[in-house]
Amino acid sequence: MDAGGRTAQSEVERALRVGDVLGGKYVITGEIGAGGMGIVLTADDRDLRRTVAVKMLLPHLARDGEATARFLREARAAAAIQSEHVVRILVVDRLEGGAPYIVMEHLRGSDLAGLLRERGPLSADEAIDYVLQACEALAEAHALGVVHRDLKPQNLFLTRRADGSPLVKVLDFGISKGAPADGRDSLTGPSAVLGSPLYMSPEQIKSPRDVDVRSDVWSLGVVLFELLTGEPVFRAATASAVYAMILSEPARPLTTVRPGFRPELEQVILRCVEKDPARRYADIGQFARALTPLAPERAQRSIQRIERIVEAVAATDRASAVPARIAEAIAAPPQAPPMPASTHAAPAYAPAMPAPTPPPAPRTVAWWPFAVAGGVVVAVLGAAAIAAFLFFGARGGGPVAPSSVSAVTTAVAPATPATSASAPQSPGSAAAPASARSVPGHAKPSPSASAAPSPSASSGLSPQDLDLSNRRAAADERDMAARRPGDVFARSNGFMLDGKAGDQERSVLRSACTLMKTIGPAPIDREHGELCLEAIDRREKRGK
Repeated sequence: MDAGGRTAQSEVERALRVGDVLGGKYVITGEIGAGGMGIVLTADDRDLRRTVAVKMLLPHLARDGEATARFLREARAAAAIQSEHVVRILVVDRLEGGAPYIVMEHLRGSDLAGLLRERGPLSADEAIDYVLQACEALAEAHALGVVHRDLKPQNLFLTRRADGSPLVKVLDFGISKGAPADGRDSLTGPSAVLGSPLYMSPEQIKSPRDVDVRSDVWSLGVVLFELLTGEPVFRAATASAVYAMILSEPARPLTTVRPGFRPELEQVILRCVEKDPARRYADIGQFARALTPLAPERAQRSIQRIERIVEAVAATDRASAVPARIAEAIAAPPQAPPMPASTHAAPAYAPAMPAPTPPPAPRTVAWWPFAVAGGVVVAVLGAAAIAAFLFFGARGGGPVAPSSVSAVTTAVAPATPATSASAPQSPGSAAAPASARSVPGHAKPSPSASAAPSPSASSGLSPQDLDLSNRRAAADERDMAARRPGDVFARSNGFMLDGKAGDQERSVLRSACTLMKTIGPAPIDREHGELCLEAIDRREKRGK
């Protein structure tokens, strides 16, 4: 243990001794290590019966507000990262004197610096695997806006999973840079030098408060170089000499120190340690993709997880960019349109012209409901027209009341000689029966007509035709009693008995009577249809 470690240990021993209890449950059992700012102890958790690690800030630094803030920031940063490659934080508390301490999981194993001292340089597969595991933790930290700023083999701890596979954990976020609202690190002064000189990037040497994730990429390249060769990229006797080399001298190629590695691996490391941050890998995801063809099979899962983290961050950035632009547009004050030029000055009391209201967006109306409704209306009107044509025939005229059937039958009889003498026959008098039919229900037989001979004697109608006519009259009377119109059947009486119905009219009447006989709504309707068909058949036989 160096002098700084012995001083820290003696200082802590004055505050804590083995057997002391922290927080009512953590019993101090020993020491793990000490440094310039604090010391790490082992303790037993009496409630859960497990061993934990306790990291304490030295008592004299606990009175320093900046040191205390850095110590607590380490706890917050580690607790915010959910990766298995970061040590788990269990409790953060303070001693009675106010000094803070952190209770964390106890790790069994050694850091990579100790592994290099024991074994020497590592193989390419092993070194790349360990670095990619550390990249998993850093990808999540960078997604949270945390830059580590102190990556080195001493802060990469190698332990084992339950199945025995190696597990690397990133330690000591004590000097990490957070992501405050203004993008500046309030705990780092402009002249402060934070980090380990051998692993610091040029921009970290110049201004630690202005670094970004590319500074961690530089440090990872230096760590990978050291794991493969056992030596750092830049090496000098003093820290100032190391700083000068980092700022001005090119990095040593990998194969000049240890030949035998693939040129692609050397190029990856050289790009990590480019002095211009813009020429390095832009993030951990690009660095991991560059190592993909060089990584062993067991490290491919780490690369996949890193890719998913980077993609999730990119998707979140894209999703938040649109609301940000919308918020900026909403926050911007509205600008009034320019006033037209005028030769007269506006009065001083004239109110400002309001911004014009944009026209409302046109509403999109669905057309298909109107098309369906129009089709239904057209179908109904068409059906009504067909029904009217079938029921009223081709000659036109109003409906024929059932009570006028006998008048129509009488009107088709020949006029008596007295009638002929009193009214000379004219060419238009032959249309008298038609006129009587055109105003059904209103024509009354004249005395001469009532005194005319019976239809059976003067018109040559057979007894069967008279019987059929009487049956129709009786049916029409029943129809009137039932308040059902007998238009079709009264008109068939007129057309068929006077023999003036043409072929087209008879065809229309036959269709109407057939329809009524087949689908008439009541028995009387179907009977009317049957009687009409009989009359039409008799007239057609007589004509032949």
